[in-house]
Amino acid sequence: MNFSAVMEWVKANVFIVIFCVIIVVAPIALWFVSHRMNAAVREEVDKRAKNYPQLISLENTTIELPGQPSVKGMINDQFLQSYGQYAEAVGKVLGATSKPQWEKV
Repeated sequence: MNFSAVMEWVKANVFIVIFCVIIVVAPIALWFVSHRMNAAVREEVDKRAKNYPQLISLENTTIELPGQPSVKGMINDQFLQSYGQYAEAVGKVLGATSKPQWEKV
């Protein structure tokens, strides 16, 4: 088989040649792409894992309020809203008119 005969066959079957090259090159290229994606995912997981102990410590915080039993949990919007209602009720009883500082205006 000579080179000119091979080139004629390639010219006659361009799509077959292109798709054969894709079949050979694609797995190799996709391995490199997936390796980079995997590295990014591992980096994100490591970053989140470093923050996990801090989240656990925040979750296990004991909140002590005057005149109330201590509560174990996080200070979040729901807690602040209920404490604001409590402080407002106590303020009405005591005659105070100012709102708590943490309420959103």
